Amino acid sequence: MSERISEYLKYQKEAGFKKGDKAQILRKAPSRELGWTGTWVPEMDKFVGIVGKIHSFYENSYVSGVCICFDEECWNFPYFILQKVADAEEEEVEVYKVVRKLMGRLMSCRATNFGKGIEYKMGEYVSAPLLYPPEAIRENNLLAAFNSYEAAKYFAIKTGTGTDLIYKALAKGVSDKLPYWPLPEGTIMCREIKLVEEVEKEQTYRIGDKFRQSFSGTIWGIINCSGSIPRVVLAQWESGYLYNSAQKVKNIHHITQEEFSKICNGYENEFELIEEK
Repeated sequence: MSERISEYLKYQKEAGFKKGDKAQILRKAPSRELGWTGTWVPEMDKFVGIVGKIHSFYENSYVSGVCICFDEECWNFPYFILQKVADAEEEEVEVYKVVRKLMGRLMSCRATNFGKGIEYKMGEYVSAPLLYPPEAIRENNLLAAFNSYEAAKYFAIKTGTGTDLIYKALAKGVSDKLPYWPLPEGTIMCREIKLVEEVEKEQTYRIGDKFRQSFSGTIWGIINCSGSIPRVVLAQWESGYLYNSAQKVKNIHHITQEEFSKICNGYENEFELIEEK
């Protein structure tokens, strides 16, 4: 037996995997990597990110690796791309997920307008594609969610575009151990996420929204004021007459009811939003 294979088998045994354990495939592995004698073939690609069951171990000079089965298929994988999945991690935990609706799809909140991103689905578990930045965490291929509605709402208001949606969801493989870079308060990491239902949210407004004043019938709109601090003002659409002085807001694309009341000087009930057709 070569020294390379002998060293691989030593570390495979020390990894602590046992027959019957559930393990997730974290990434692809080049053939013969680090003493593994197996060959990675294209048919194995589909199992990256998937959890399988350890059937047996290859521990001789000719074949080294871990035999993992997925339903009726079994393949040889090296131990160092496996992550053990404890039974407790299979429990479903209620979380909150911020998504963005693009082209009829519920995408990760950092998805581009071209639809590049992680797509989440109602009633169906989704796991992170292999090493997909920025939302999938590189080290362990997990997805980010929030442990409370308040944390998700704060994130949507502070960093969103006003079109972000908050969903109640179920997750598996939940951990509060975060990567080394800063993440919003309330963030938790999940191996899989399944959307359950959209959380009803309060009416919010954004730059460009138009309103009809009830007693005069005139049209008013929210206009952005230039400057380093985000401020907006309500102006009559035709004359440009300002209803009140400029008011500071947290996000010009996600103006809350409280902020809108200040913009209207407390007379928000006089203004009816004109819905876009």
